[in-house]
Amino acid sequence: MSASEIRERYTNYFAKNGHTLLPSSDIVPKSDSTLLFTNAGMVPFKQFFLNPSAAPYKMVTTVQKCVRAGGKHNDLDQVGYTPRHHTFFEMLGNFSFGAYGKREIIHMAWRFITEELRMPVEMLRVTVLETDDEAYDIWKTEIGLDPKRIVRMGPEDNFWSMGNGEGPCGPSSEIFWDTQDPRYSESDDERWLEFWNLVFMQYHRSADGELKLLETPCIDTGMGLERVASILQHKKNNFDTDEFQTIISSIDRIQPAAPSLSPETALIYKRIIADHLRASTFLISEGVYPSNTGRGYVLRRIIRRAVRAGRLLGIKGGVLSELYPSLETAMGKAYPEIVERRGPIISVIKSEERAFLKTLDKGMALLEGIFTGESNGKVISGHDAFALYDTHGFPVDLTQIIARDHGWTVDLDAFDQIQRESRERNRASWKGGPAKKDAVGSEIESACLEWQDLSVQSRFCGYDIDPESPGIPIAAKVVASKELSNGDTLVVIDPCPFYATGGGQQADTGVITVARNGTSDIKADSTHAFIVKNAVALPNGQATLLHLAVAAGQHALLDAGQQVTATVDMDRRYGSAVHHTATHLLNAALRKVLGNTVMQAGSLVQPSSLRFDFTSNPLTSDQIEKVESLVNQAALANTDVHVRQMSLEEAKAQGAIAMFTEKYSADSVRVVEVPGVSMELCGGTHLRSTRPVYPFQVISEGSIGAGTRRIEAVAGTSASEWLRQQLGYAQAAARTLEAKKLSALDSKAQQLVAKNKELYEEIDKWLQTAAVNVEAIATHATTLGKTNVPTTIHILAPQTETADNRRGNSGSGNMRLVSERACYLRDTQPRSAHVVIQGNAVALGVDTKSISGARAGVLLRELFVMLPGKGGGQDTLAQGKLQSASRNQRSPQSSTPVVLWLNGGPGCSSFSGLLGGVGPCRINDNGHGTLPNAHSWNSNAHVLFLDQPTNVGFSYGATVNSTVEAAADVAQFLRLFFDQFPQYSHNPLHVTGESYAAHYVPGIAAQIVKDNKNPTIRRKLPLKSIAVGNGLYDMATQFMYLPQMACNSTYKSLADEKTCREMEQAKVEFEKSLQIYKSTPSPEAMVNATFAGYDILTPYQDAGGNPYDVRTKCEGGSLCNPYMERIAEYANQPWIRTDLGVRIDSDFVLCSTDVQDSFINTGDELVDSSEWIPMILAAGVRVLNYAGDADLICNHMGNKAMMLEIQWPGNPGFAAAADHAWIVDGRALGEVRSFEGLSFLRVYGAGHMVALDQPAASLAMLVQWLDHGAIIAIGAIVASASPARQHAFSAQQYFADTHLPEAGRSANPAMVDMSQWTSITKLDAIPNYQLRVKSPKLCDTNVTQYSGYLDTAENKHFFFWFFEARNAKREDAPIILWLNGGPGCSSFTGLLMELGPCKVSPGGNGTDYNSYGWNDRAHVIFLDQPTNVGFSYGKDVFTSVAAGKDVNALLQLFYESFPEYSKSELHVFGESYGGHYVPAVAKAIRESNKKVAAEQQQNPKWLFGNSEPVKPLRILPLKSIGIGNGIVDPLVQYKYYSQMACNSTYAPVLSNEQCKAMDAAYPTCARLARACYSWSNSLTCVPAMVYCGNKIEGPYMKSGRNPYDVRLDCGDDSLCYPIMNDIDAYLNSPAVQKELGAEVTKFVSCSEKVNYGFSLNGDLMKPFHQEIPPLLEDGIRVLIYAGDADFICNWYGNKAWSLEMEWAGKQTFNKIGDSPWLAGLDTAGEARSHGNFTFVRVFGAGHMVPYDQPANSLDMINRWLSNKPFY
Repeated sequence: MSASEIRERYTNYFAKNGHTLLPSSDIVPKSDSTLLFTNAGMVPFKQFFLNPSAAPYKMVTTVQKCVRAGGKHNDLDQVGYTPRHHTFFEMLGNFSFGAYGKREIIHMAWRFITEELRMPVEMLRVTVLETDDEAYDIWKTEIGLDPKRIVRMGPEDNFWSMGNGEGPCGPSSEIFWDTQDPRYSESDDERWLEFWNLVFMQYHRSADGELKLLETPCIDTGMGLERVASILQHKKNNFDTDEFQTIISSIDRIQPAAPSLSPETALIYKRIIADHLRASTFLISEGVYPSNTGRGYVLRRIIRRAVRAGRLLGIKGGVLSELYPSLETAMGKAYPEIVERRGPIISVIKSEERAFLKTLDKGMALLEGIFTGESNGKVISGHDAFALYDTHGFPVDLTQIIARDHGWTVDLDAFDQIQRESRERNRASWKGGPAKKDAVGSEIESACLEWQDLSVQSRFCGYDIDPESPGIPIAAKVVASKELSNGDTLVVIDPCPFYATGGGQQADTGVITVARNGTSDIKADSTHAFIVKNAVALPNGQATLLHLAVAAGQHALLDAGQQVTATVDMDRRYGSAVHHTATHLLNAALRKVLGNTVMQAGSLVQPSSLRFDFTSNPLTSDQIEKVESLVNQAALANTDVHVRQMSLEEAKAQGAIAMFTEKYSADSVRVVEVPGVSMELCGGTHLRSTRPVYPFQVISEGSIGAGTRRIEAVAGTSASEWLRQQLGYAQAAARTLEAKKLSALDSKAQQLVAKNKELYEEIDKWLQTAAVNVEAIATHATTLGKTNVPTTIHILAPQTETADNRRGNSGSGNMRLVSERACYLRDTQPRSAHVVIQGNAVALGVDTKSISGARAGVLLRELFVMLPGKGGGQDTLAQGKLQSASRNQRSPQSSTPVVLWLNGGPGCSSFSGLLGGVGPCRINDNGHGTLPNAHSWNSNAHVLFLDQPTNVGFSYGATVNSTVEAAADVAQFLRLFFDQFPQYSHNPLHVTGESYAAHYVPGIAAQIVKDNKNPTIRRKLPLKSIAVGNGLYDMATQFMYLPQMACNSTYKSLADEKTCREMEQAKVEFEKSLQIYKSTPSPEAMVNATFAGYDILTPYQDAGGNPYDVRTKCEGGSLCNPYMERIAEYANQPWIRTDLGVRIDSDFVLCSTDVQDSFINTGDELVDSSEWIPMILAAGVRVLNYAGDADLICNHMGNKAMMLEIQWPGNPGFAAAADHAWIVDGRALGEVRSFEGLSFLRVYGAGHMVALDQPAASLAMLVQWLDHGAIIAIGAIVASASPARQHAFSAQQYFADTHLPEAGRSANPAMVDMSQWTSITKLDAIPNYQLRVKSPKLCDTNVTQYSGYLDTAENKHFFFWFFEARNAKREDAPIILWLNGGPGCSSFTGLLMELGPCKVSPGGNGTDYNSYGWNDRAHVIFLDQPTNVGFSYGKDVFTSVAAGKDVNALLQLFYESFPEYSKSELHVFGESYGGHYVPAVAKAIRESNKKVAAEQQQNPKWLFGNSEPVKPLRILPLKSIGIGNGIVDPLVQYKYYSQMACNSTYAPVLSNEQCKAMDAAYPTCARLARACYSWSNSLTCVPAMVYCGNKIEGPYMKSGRNPYDVRLDCGDDSLCYPIMNDIDAYLNSPAVQKELGAEVTKFVSCSEKVNYGFSLNGDLMKPFHQEIPPLLEDGIRVLIYAGDADFICNWYGNKAWSLEMEWAGKQTFNKIGDSPWLAGLDTAGEARSHGNFTFVRVFGAGHMVPYDQPANSLDMINRWLSNKPFY
């Protein structure tokens, strides 16, 4: 019996016995802070065992997910070594909360195991508590069990109690299975396997241990699924059961070769991996992520143990991520969430595997060194274990396991001691960090948990209070009360009007009043009033805890049951309601302005303001103004705010927005709606209408992390007050600046800024003149004398010109001035000696009383040792003169540039640049010293090497995890640096770096440009240029070139064919992940996309390739370079750390994976930092991007492609510029392209680190860039290295070359088979299109049929299905192109439901012949368009116009592919939204035909007839179009919805009042529609669509009637026609899909996403009727037909626009009237025709005429095609 079947049998059995089946609770307990994980089936029900009366169900059964790893319940170390221990396991359980007791559960349990599971009685035995005679008698007498099989045991085995012993408890009875292990006799305990524990909770144990019988006994049972499976599958070991074996057998498939392990040992490691895959998957699926604390640390240990086990099995890469599909196979059916969340789960696992693999090899090598060294009694010292843990990320338990495998142990006591000491040192050196929770906070948290366990409940009645009303006292009683240590009181009252903090909204405050006599009869002189400081919800949401402030002299008088009066502070409540409603309006406005990809990432609602976090790029000032305007418009509309309760499914169906991080009840959610504007799930308090939100004002908008923005705003009276304050500030500033008008304030401020700038520049010049040799002072004069006297240097501005100056003594200063200053400083700041310098004059003052042993004269002589000079003096004051600096002395010149160097990673120390080619020295061979670097960058510049962000190299402190934050820190560092060293303050600044510095450097430059414009920042940084080598700016662009660089560069590829193929496949997955992230951004999608990018490198790295140099294999650690590994060894030498002044104890690590992970988790790596470059260039800062051409990870191809995509005014010039040879000293060192301030340099023969590989070229580049402002290009033009992209269509390119669009879906690679296509057609005139065709045998096999795809170079793939005419000659029959509507509905609904040669069979099992198919006398093409409809896929198309152009290409290629139809006339037909498509397609054909005709006149034989003629496009034989029940002219059609609903030829379906409201809304609808017609953009068309849809269509849509047929109700089906489900079932058959050649896995009749996309573009409201008159003028016939029972595109509206349309024959058409249309002897409808325009009303048909009236519709189409009249 499989594990799946056991689950099902268990739950079905107890469900049949009256139990409610509940899903498993979360592994992470939501309401029990005492547990790390849910470790037993009863955990979710603890509160009900404490209070059975509160249980919503009296009998429950579950299959509970459990984890025992970490904390008190930890099986981690035993996993794999024993047959029964697991970190993750499933507990089958059934529970009773007073419904039944001991007798009933024993009987139920026995029946289940003997009847359902058919366990033989002779293999079973049970235990009971030795004193539980009742249980013994039930087993013996009632069950009939042999007394030999009933064993009495002591309380240590058969008495269960809660963790601390206090609370419900009771005896238990355990059921055992005889394993028949031959090693043990029947009397040995080891022979028996316990698999079910029945706990009889019949007592309550008090704190002193006394047992009392419970009034309501309960039952708690637990059966381990894995154990039962081993019994029923006859296995001795749980790991041999089916679900485990599915995983373990997959390990054999990924294991490269049998390692040198015994089979037994290898099996242990396989079992560890299988177990840990289960545990890590389910933990991550519930939001636990690897970290260094708590649950995250347990998960990290689990994953790392599995990685290590995989490595021992010979698996080099990640093991869990590779095995994930096997887990889906084993457990995906039982737990579908692991399938649904596979992407994010695998991403997290891969991230952790990748991080650990980087250090695993080195850590293992260190351990091997320990094992092979001196044995030390085979004990790994605590110091070694801590070094492995702290430096290499080895959890100590993993070290223990490895030690155990080698017969060693670990000194854990010493390890613990060293770890404690390290933590204490870190705390001492860290001044920041989170504050500890105070005692009161802990007491409140404890009370919450305690009262939750006791099932304390109260009803929130705050929603009933009008936020605009005065405070209304609410009578309530105290349910629970507790006094705090500070004298305050905690209470729960029922009912409770106070809103608890939640949903971003701050809590209510107010007053609790209680009468002295304990009643609610309140009198002013006989009451106590308590201030409500805060309101906190219990974790389960069942009650609100109030924190009351107790004044001095008061006592906590509130006891349970006491009557009180509660009054909410309504001013605060009103302010919160204003800002909460404003938050919803803001969210809606942002989505309207920025698009629906905006996602809320957090909020804070306060009475006085709001804060809203959301995913987006930075907003422009125009966008902010639009958002403000939309919110204010919504506020002024004074729309009522509606609050409703409904199911979660219903809310989602209605379009309600929910926070993706929140969990909601499926049964009931609270929906807050501002009709026409916003609908959200929300539990907060809101206004009754929107008017009080006005005015709304955004105060600030900025970044809080990569991809996340924050808006702070005020609304209502708070906004009015804020605006008054701003006006006051402006008026005060105007007075200060003497601006007579506020309008003149800006110019006055600009004048002041300019003046200040002049003054600061003058001051800087003075400081520069005064610095005789400040470099030496700043370096050596922090202390003086043998006693290290603290000394402060003060440099005064130079004196004004005097006679001495004129006589040539310009170097002298004012000795009197410096002496007076030194004396003043000595007396006022006595704890330091003070040196004062002006020019050459120097004085030193020191207070000898405060600094014992200090003498001024002695100290001055010490100073003159470092700075040449002469002088002397007394003990407290000395004077002298400095000598001028020698000409040979190196001094900072203002012309010498300052270069800031930054390394990347993110997380790599700039020591790798300093010691890796850029700095003045390099590491020697042993790693303990340095050698001079002849090509150091400081040969021509001052160079700063900075370790940033924090926790990189020797930097430390609070975490920085985004480029934006890091950039602000570095800009501030540079300002402080120039303040500290003013001698460099005028030197040109150049910010440089490599690798991830492509994020840092532009970010820093942008920050400097911004700060330099800020008048409040004094220090302006002299930034001249930036330069980045082999940088990662834009992962989305650059990583697309990884396969090309690895497999097809100018260097010999070290990658084999398999590696290249895997890289191409990984690139496709990366593109898909990017598409998902861009269309539905979330933290999971962000992390998934980032790791998907790095996965492109994985096959290359797994094959041993060096990602930093394609010429070499990877050697020497994570950076693949032994030299780089020596840098950490050098930096960790104690004397180096001492000389540098390092203040941290932890080891120097060259690259920190923790920092990199933190940047990944904020999405920083996905940020396109090249977007900063236009701003930098505009500020006059030059930009150099250089790249070694042997690098893979940030290769020159991707870097160049990125630069060509930068949007700046010089882009055309840069793109057109040629690549020139870069020649230095007669040698070609590379290629350079420059235009204006932007340059790109390809460096030959260099990998990722140019300065390390090509030091001479690196220095030459720097010199040219700094000295000349450009890379000097000499010599011949180099041919372009990146030829224009060629669009050759092949299966490989679908999944390798083609960039996925920003949105849309992609093909399933498994379904793509290029060999199935019988023809592939292309036309030179439209080279970006091709048509693939095959011949399926489906539907009506008696007619010729074709199916296939139209492919475009833009990654759009349109599917079609063609049928020949049944009853007409091939060459004579016309062609009908059929398009269904939606937008978003497949034309196969028309094929299989209405007019195709067959109709789908009930249930979707096949098709039935349709004798009324429109292919009776015509060939019919059914086309799925736009993309992502039906079987079509690719880049999204969300406008009818774009769709039309692609259809024209399809028809061109179709006629080219099938010359036998070349004489067939073309008719384009559609229905519903086809009212947009058909005119758009016809327009595209008409325009193409005119263009082709014009070209044929110029060159009647061939087009483009240069060296090779190009076959021209054909003039498509378009003869007519037809639209059935279409939406064509919304402005006119919306006017007739009320008539169709209330006054049609059918019975009314709405009330007169509803129809009057619809009519009343039409003028506004019409006004908005006219604006849309005028401007035809989303800003005008979307509001029209929303308003008209809600106000005019809305009443009918809410009625439950079928919008496509007023005669019918819609029923339960969302599309109102169950046959649509049959179509989905048929077309989702794998056999059907294969026969058709479909390349997407899932067919959906109608796509909500496509529909939504068209809606966001406002396409619905656009006037496509305007395209019809030009068609009529060209002689193209037009048929408009409408079933007269349709509502949504009803015949009244269609006839009305037909009559109102302006065309040449309008007057006659309107006069002629309607005539009966006879189909046979029956009147099928009415028609009117004039010229080539016809309107037909079809009697008795709804929206889909061929569906409701098949015979009459066939008569109609045949008449039309043969051009026969309707009357």
